[in-house]
Amino acid sequence: MTKFKIEYRKFGIRRSISGNIPTKYAEMTAAQFMATVRISKGMITDEEFFVEFLGVPRHVLARLDGYQLFKITEILEILKSNQSFDDFFIPSIGKYKAPYAQLSGMSFQQFMTVDTFYSWYNYTENKDYLYRFASTLYLKNGEAARFASSDNNIDIDKRIAFFMTVDEDRLQAIVLNWLLIHEWLSECYRDLFPKSETPRKDKNGNIIKSKPGDWLQVFDSLIGDKLEAMEDYRKLECMDIFRIINRRIKDSKTKKK
Repeated sequence: MTKFKIEYRKFGIRRSISGNIPTKYAEMTAAQFMATVRISKGMITDEEFFVEFLGVPRHVLARLDGYQLFKITEILEILKSNQSFDDFFIPSIGKYKAPYAQLSGMSFQQFMTVDTFYSWYNYTENKDYLYRFASTLYLKNGEAARFASSDNNIDIDKRIAFFMTVDEDRLQAIVLNWLLIHEWLSECYRDLFPKSETPRKDKNGNIIKSKPGDWLQVFDSLIGDKLEAMEDYRKLECMDIFRIINRRIKDSKTKKK
């Protein structure tokens, strides 16, 4: 965290505004995170970003010279590097709630569903996947156990209709948040969640996207021929499952050496 102080005069009286500039996502407030999402998606101007991110009035921001703004921008450049975060900046939307920090309470079934829709949205940019991603990530109180069941009776279409009314910046914030959680998972379970590689590009400079993986294959490999345990595995917390799978992958690599 880097402190800043802006001094100015109003009606001849010396005044000042001070605050903090985060140097990593974990230090951000929800408002600062939203400002970062909006500027990255071209939803606001640079000036609007600084006003929202620094929490200063527009007339005070206007008093900063080019060098001061450059130094602030220089600090914010750090945020472009891959970073991790293990919680949700937007804990709830309407009556729906995100999982707790470190995905506590999130079943393996819910994680597989959420991550599949997230991956397909990134791959296709089809908004239908975006709405399904948000609709399966945010649940009502007490729904986590039902979601993990093969007959959960949750009206997903009604939920999708609700998330279609949510502001675009909030939906994009959820997408970025999930990416940060992926980075955190790669720090916890490196064999199961390898670090993101530098994207490949074609001759025109366009990013070549890799087709999303299949969590069902991972699930089938996990349960093997123990079909009677399928429902139990769906309900287990995802972090417990990740620990098991990561250890198996690690042991398999060790045996091959």
